[in-house]
Amino acid sequence: MTVNPADATDLYEEMIEGDNYLFNNTWFPLTYKTEEIKIKGGSSIFISIRSTHHGPLIDHMSPSLNKILYSAAPIQP
Repeated sequence: MTVNPADATDLYEEMIEGDNYLFNNTWFPLTYKTEEIKIKGGSSIFISIRSTHHGPLIDHMSPSLNKILYSAAPIQP
């Protein structure tokens, strides 16, 4: 078999308190990275990505992320 569908993503539920996350009974600081989202015909927006050592957090409570994910704007072909 030359092509094999693989499960290559792991999701972790993180315990977050303020700017820290719990791992092995020890609190560690979250890391932050700012990403620019370029909007065709409009101004760019900037979002802050919070991460743990597992990777970026999927944060459905972020207003900036909701604006991108749940935009009512039509997608042009």
